[in-house]
Amino acid sequence: MKKTTCKLHSVLASECNWLQSSLAGRRRPTSYYWDWLLKCSMAIIVARSCRARIIRNPKRLFALVVVALGAIATVSCYHRQQMPRTLAIAAPPVNSGEMSAKKALCLFEQRAQQQLFTLAEYSDETVIYAEVPQRSEAAQASLRETFFAPQTLSYSNMRLRGSGFVKSNVIVRLLETDEDHVRRGMQSKTAILASNYKFTYRNTTTFSGRPVYTFTVTSRHRVPGLFQGEIFLDAHTGHILRATGRVSKSPSWWVKRIDFTQDYADIGDFTLPVRVSSVTEARIVGRVIVTIRHTGYQVRSNQEAQGQPDAAHGVGGSIPSLATK
Repeated sequence: MKKTTCKLHSVLASECNWLQSSLAGRRRPTSYYWDWLLKCSMAIIVARSCRARIIRNPKRLFALVVVALGAIATVSCYHRQQMPRTLAIAAPPVNSGEMSAKKALCLFEQRAQQQLFTLAEYSDETVIYAEVPQRSEAAQASLRETFFAPQTLSYSNMRLRGSGFVKSNVIVRLLETDEDHVRRGMQSKTAILASNYKFTYRNTTTFSGRPVYTFTVTSRHRVPGLFQGEIFLDAHTGHILRATGRVSKSPSWWVKRIDFTQDYADIGDFTLPVRVSSVTEARIVGRVIVTIRHTGYQVRSNQEAQGQPDAAHGVGGSIPSLATK
């Protein structure tokens, strides 16, 4: 019994010395001190019990164990209740002028949904540059692109120069694919909306000097035109600034995969892409690099197209967005 008592006293002394050194050194969370205070108290009780020979009585020993376990459970429950409050206080506040990521995503979806039903027409000057490094060939196309809702996309004033192979197998096929996409009314099936994608908040960063929220997007269906990747939303307005990723389903057997980056700009009441760069891994010909730019943008809403006095919005640059094409 004397040996047991000496051991308990040594344990108690070491715990008290650790607690004293902790208080004198680095500051620890309050829960640390509650835990060690409880340990010291239990050590004192056990030491006194040994001296009083309580341990020799089974009933008293059982009561002592129950009291100790109850005290430990009470302190543990207290810590668990306090932990969420500490995490909530430690969360970084939203900067002045910025909305929450959830609200930004909600406003973005509302704007995209509204655009599907209110955009009547647009036209722009389009420049397409395509390159096939494996063949050391390239070509460029300049044209006027015109869209009339809901299912008309046409091209005019087309000027082609460069490799005949790239012109016929890359640029012309790209334009035909876009035209067919609009003619079949695929806009709503490929728009960046909750019906087509799952959104997961990733982080907060900057884009062109502006604070943005980054969301990971995962397509809900394997439909040509959908993609897996990320979108960047302006933290002040909720408008989309960039979409980047990989097309979910290849449009044909000849195409292995397509990686792209698409930048957007606000065009009046609408948000449309201003630049698209893509890298396609194709069978036989290898890698195909395409860059598309648009200028001289003219946009009309349904209200303007019905004869309202408001003028059309003129802005430099865009191609049909994923919500209109």
